[in-house]
Amino acid sequence: MRSLKQNEYGFTLVEVLVGFAIIGIVATGLIGGSKYLNRFSNDVENKLSVERAALSLSRNIQNNVALYQVDYNAGVFLSMTSKAQLMKELPLAWDEKTLTDVDQCPACEGRMGFVIEPLTTYRGLYKLTIKVTHARYIETFKEYTFLVNGQ
Repeated sequence: MRSLKQNEYGFTLVEVLVGFAIIGIVATGLIGGSKYLNRFSNDVENKLSVERAALSLSRNIQNNVALYQVDYNAGVFLSMTSKAQLMKELPLAWDEKTLTDVDQCPACEGRMGFVIEPLTTYRGLYKLTIKVTHARYIETFKEYTFLVNGQ
């Protein structure tokens, strides 16, 4: 019968502890990275939701610009910069899947409004300004400007 030497029994205690330490470090990095990715993806999703709502409204207005009222004095709308004032004054409510009047969706946390101004230098072109705010997603408000053909 052959006798076993001391180092042929398997892993030493130090090797096992080093292995567990390496596995722990890798696991901690993966868990922290996944939390960061989840938070980052939620932020991107919220920003995309705001962009989609504004783009949806602008496309609707661009396709039917003759149905909307042109404002020749948009100074009051353009001067609104307070989030509280915008949340109270903007006539449209929006959420991830809804864009409607404020009266029809009082629970919607987003508010949106627009104004169409004529461009004096170009006949038949209008400047569409959309203001968007949201109770959770936007710190103050976002303003989008588009050129719209009046024909």
